[in-house]
Amino acid sequence: MEKYVPQLDEKTARAISSRFRAAVSRRDARGDTLRWIRSFALLGEETYCCIIAASDIEHIAQLNEQDDLEYDHLVEVVALDHGL
Repeated sequence: MEKYVPQLDEKTARAISSRFRAAVSRRDARGDTLRWIRSFALLGEETYCCIIAASDIEHIAQLNEQDDLEYDHLVEVVALDHGL
């Protein structure tokens, strides 16, 4: 998941992560099978990204639609190298 954030700094990125992690936990508790993996901020690009594991990409899409967490881009990825 990717979100454009004008004037993104570390404090703002941490706040966004906190909101997204809480929403992921709530949805997982309701049975959507979501798991937070990692987040990172590209400060110079004003871009916040997070990786969430899900049994269905639609469960992640619902974070935007039902949990009022805005993001700009959602893409499905496959992990190729574990633990490198």
